[in-house]
Amino acid sequence: MSKEDIIFLHAPSVYDFRKEFLFYGPVSDMVPSTPVFEMYPFGFTSMASHLARNGYKVRLVNLASMMLNDRKLDVEKLISKLKAKVFGIDLHWLPHAHGALEIAKLVKKHHPDAKVLFGGFSSTYFQEELLRYPQVDLIMKGDSTEEPLRQLMEALKNGTPLENVPNLSWKDEKGEHHNPITYVPDSLDYQDVDYGWIVRSVIRHLDLEGHKPFKDWDRYPITMVFSIKGCHLNCTVCGGSCPAMHKFLNRQKPAFRSPEKLAQDVYNIQQYIKAPTFIVGDPRRGGLDYMQRFFAEVKRLGVTNSLVFEFFTPPDEEFYKLASTHTKGFAVEISPDSHDPEVREALGRKYSNEELETSIKNALKYGAERFDVFFMIGLPKQTRESAVKSAEYAKTL
Repeated sequence: MSKEDIIFLHAPSVYDFRKEFLFYGPVSDMVPSTPVFEMYPFGFTSMASHLARNGYKVRLVNLASMMLNDRKLDVEKLISKLKAKVFGIDLHWLPHAHGALEIAKLVKKHHPDAKVLFGGFSSTYFQEELLRYPQVDLIMKGDSTEEPLRQLMEALKNGTPLENVPNLSWKDEKGEHHNPITYVPDSLDYQDVDYGWIVRSVIRHLDLEGHKPFKDWDRYPITMVFSIKGCHLNCTVCGGSCPAMHKFLNRQKPAFRSPEKLAQDVYNIQQYIKAPTFIVGDPRRGGLDYMQRFFAEVKRLGVTNSLVFEFFTPPDEEFYKLASTHTKGFAVEISPDSHDPEVREALGRKYSNEELETSIKNALKYGAERFDVFFMIGLPKQTRESAVKSAEYAKTL
């Protein structure tokens, strides 16, 4: 097996989930991944593409998905056979805390001279705690780490000081070191993802299973593009809210992908796969002109893949008109989280059930292929009775 410069490993939420009886709590069956959270973050793809473009040998291995698809898979044996100078492990979503650290422990056991790098929102938040674990060497912080990671790989290759690498925390014989998060792009146009890289990587390594974003992706594929990083909302339970991004990721304001580049991303994806494309981020947050330019470019390019949009507040009829006349198909997701406007407002979203229901009716009127509505439990001001009534309201919808 050839040696890579870096291998990205995605761990299950709990490493020994195949042996232990675990109660995960409710997870919507509309979410592609299972309670093992086997879907790796999009950053794996963008970082891998950026490094490959700069001449580095990169590989993705979705251990969580492979473990789900093969109950007899010997994970430790697999890790022992992998060869890389750096192993990158995501701890983006907090449920991966156990799995990520256990996988890192196995990497250190079999590859003591390799560097173990963590990254993601949760890694950024818990950077000090993570560095105290013997199996963690480096942490790449922030929400845009493609270029800082390239600089880190260059520094490790050339033996230059790590103090010059932005967004990096690391440890050596002198102790722990925390470089400030200074690489925070104010636009997402800095990075063009080569979506063909992952196809070439699958062929190069003869490994579809390790590259799959989640367990059943080959049967129910869906793709993803980012319209924005950052947020203007202050939802009380969200680690990606405006004040959270400001305090822990040093993001002062949202950064947008230009509407023309966003449409081009969607078009580029359909050159490789015919599947729905999820637009991460409410496209209305860039303003009416942004939304109109995006739809105009989608139509001009001849995009045929269905588009899936997410919203934090119900869209008006104008949005659905544009989606209906400029796409070959669209779907909608929204998270009112509770049927109770008082609970919803305490969460950070202020709109009525009437506004939500009107929006759903308009979506169906203009041909939406589906409309997913998400509810949660454990919210501010939410009682047991209120949570049960949310389920009843869902049936009403």
